[in-house]
Amino acid sequence: MSSNDWEPGVETVASFSKARTHWNTGPSNPVRATPRDARRYHFALYGCCEGDKPVPLYMDHHDLPGVKAEDVAKAHEADVRVQGQYGVEYQHYWVDEAGGQVWCLVEAPDKETATRVHREAHGLEAHKLDEVKQGA
Repeated sequence: MSSNDWEPGVETVASFSKARTHWNTGPSNPVRATPRDARRYHFALYGCCEGDKPVPLYMDHHDLPGVKAEDVAKAHEADVRVQGQYGVEYQHYWVDEAGGQVWCLVEAPDKETATRVHREAHGLEAHKLDEVKQGA
């Protein structure tokens, strides 16, 4: 079978960690893909497994006196390493060093799964986590 004949299966695109490298062009010519890319590709081919509901978006808030932006960058990198196992995508973060505040924007199936990624990645769970809707 040539790489042009390769067809992704549900097991490939549904497994976000595997989909990060193979979903687009096949095993002979991998590209980097995010969990969001894998979900979009899976939904386009097979429909969403949960009634075509969009994945919720959350904003979390950490109260961390003395926080440094470089430490938050390292924590975010740890989140990115773990998130694919759970269908989560930590998209952006903001740091207020003077006020000791951090906010993270995350796409996750639910609050518990978003929290689990933080816990496993670096142990710093958010003090508050709210579902948000993106505006204009």
